Amino acid sequence: MSTSVSSQTVLALKAQLRTRTELRDGYATLNQKESKPAFFTSQRTRIGAGLTHKNVEVRMSFQDVRLWGQDASTINNSDGSRLMLHEGWALMSFLIDSSQRENPYPKLQLKVGRQSLLYDDSRLLGDLDWLQQGRRHDALVVKYRLGIFSADAGAAFNQHSDVTGKTGTHYLPSNVSAFVTNSQGNLVATPALLVPLAPSGLASEKSSPYGSPVLMGPAGTNGMNQLYKSMQFIHLTTVFGKSKLTMLFLADQFAKYRLDSLVANNGTLYGRRYDVDGINGRITYGGLLTGSISKIHSAGIGYTLGLYAQSGKNKEGRALSAWHFTSSLAFKLNAFTIAPGFDYLSGNNPSGDASVDRRFDPLYGTPHKFWGMMDYYYVATGSPAAGLMNPNIHMAYNLKRSIISADVHQFLLANIIDPKSVTSFTPGRNLGTEFDLVVKHSISPVISLELGYACMIANNNTEYIKKATINQADHFPQWAYLMVGISPEIVFGK
Repeated sequence: MSTSVSSQTVLALKAQLRTRTELRDGYATLNQKESKPAFFTSQRTRIGAGLTHKNVEVRMSFQDVRLWGQDASTINNSDGSRLMLHEGWALMSFLIDSSQRENPYPKLQLKVGRQSLLYDDSRLLGDLDWLQQGRRHDALVVKYRLGIFSADAGAAFNQHSDVTGKTGTHYLPSNVSAFVTNSQGNLVATPALLVPLAPSGLASEKSSPYGSPVLMGPAGTNGMNQLYKSMQFIHLTTVFGKSKLTMLFLADQFAKYRLDSLVANNGTLYGRRYDVDGINGRITYGGLLTGSISKIHSAGIGYTLGLYAQSGKNKEGRALSAWHFTSSLAFKLNAFTIAPGFDYLSGNNPSGDASVDRRFDPLYGTPHKFWGMMDYYYVATGSPAAGLMNPNIHMAYNLKRSIISADVHQFLLANIIDPKSVTSFTPGRNLGTEFDLVVKHSISPVISLELGYACMIANNNTEYIKKATINQADHFPQWAYLMVGISPEIVFGK
């Protein structure tokens, strides 16, 4: 939230070029034994401008995200377009509090357009800046501030087409390719309002032609295959002493669908048809308490406590009852910080009530920050159905222009799976231990380097949860990267 209002006209131009070279040998999911590592470089190129004049601020930024070599040296129409608007919003300020002579601030603001929603520690609402594409929402947000109290309320409504003659608000919520293959392997055009499906290979789905959605890319984190149709939230903040309490109430709604099949080009195409009236509504609510304790023997102590719950219905229409707890203590002595923590995200019990979904979904946050840099859980490949417990410890050492950090994550299933519910293999609670090491160095105010390495000691429990196989995958995945960031900025003031 903007905290002050300037009487000047200010124009800011900012560019960013960020490359990330990665060596992936089991990133996000286990590789098959004797498979070879992948090696590539991705690049984000952004350019943006912001104009502030009195009580109005307008900002826009464009970005291009590609792999080196992804396009031919001379591109053509078949290469497609990856240039997109990352941000495009206006922030209008009202009710300026002139009693704060040195730093007058607006009591009321309205922000409308494509924007990042970044709140608290980005656990549930974050910009996901680690991902080269980032995360954004097309939304309207009203901000109110009065002293130590602030409140943000926002809403979004998504639609995929405005063609002449369109009726109703049926919404195709996924990143679907214009062409797919049918049951005979023949290429066909994807029908309107249909998300194609293909069997995922899981034993429970082998007898059914309806499996996993076939998408050009994940629709979001936590294995999300369906974007919300509409969303509303209220975020409240108050400060007392050295502590801050925030509360979040978020409702998101998802389009309903029906299973459908049709004959096309001498084969059958299976899919989800999004032409059904109505929505499945989910509610997430809870709070986060952060603060510090007075120094004890010259050491600073900080704490975090959070509790969130989910109810309503999940994206598939099942009743939802889930919850998430997080806690950590940070001890800081001079340049060194050590912070033990614990996260619990509820999940399903295969032998329990199948009519209720108890798997917590961490919404639209930044899971890369919390549950391991290798992104095994709550990112692209989804979370374990039985939930997750994550005792962890974070350590960091700050030098003048560098930060060295190390994290250890122990992954455990939140629910022990009943042997009677699994015929071939009963996974235990231990899902593996991950070790992360990162070195960040600032060469200059506009140039930075970041080097990271992560590895995991996995097991058959990990393999079964991630791939539904046993003794077929490498149980020592590794991942390394080198990221170079260049972000110059020029500000003109009148």
